Amino acid sequence: MTTVESLSVPYDPTQPGNLFKQFDLYAPPSSNQRPLLCFVHGGAWRSEDKSQHADLARKLAIATGVLLHAADILQYLVYAVANSAGLYDPSKLFLIGHSCSAHMLASIVLDSSHVDPSLTPPQNVLDAVQGLILSEGIYSLTQLLVRFPKYNEWFIEAAFGSNVKQYDVNTFALRSNVVSPCHGFFCNRPTIP
Repeated sequence: MTTVESLSVPYDPTQPGNLFKQFDLYAPPSSNQRPLLCFVHGGAWRSEDKSQHADLARKLAIATGVLLHAADILQYLVYAVANSAGLYDPSKLFLIGHSCSAHMLASIVLDSSHVDPSLTPPQNVLDAVQGLILSEGIYSLTQLLVRFPKYNEWFIEAAFGSNVKQYDVNTFALRSNVVSPCHGFFCNRPTIP
């Protein structure tokens, strides 16, 4: 089986040439009623590229018969819900994040408005999220720095500044406007005790 592929599709109309604001779509043939799996790569908030996960995306699309994206997050999710073009069911999103992307997805689904109101998703995006799979997530930056203090200099301070405790998603509540919680919220090997 092969996949239908749309590569480097811009999701920010104000920056169509920005390589960091593009996504790749790998779809099995005849997938318009299937959910969308959004795979968000990690990269310590500073590195890696979606192309490093292209083989994984193709294999998942073929093996599951479900769509998969490697993408940056909230702006893309808004775009994906509004622009399915019949390739997937935009009311059924499953989000997959590894390492720092697990943190970023949790910051969107959980209530981070007290830290960064711009991460508040529109209601239609929250309603579309049917499940989360978060692998080896960094849910507590504070605990991460206790275990690995050099990470602060390496990448944490550049991404968050000096007050990292406010970004500990393990302290965030579920957003109050979530009508029904997603069907699954799976985590493994968190960085918190």
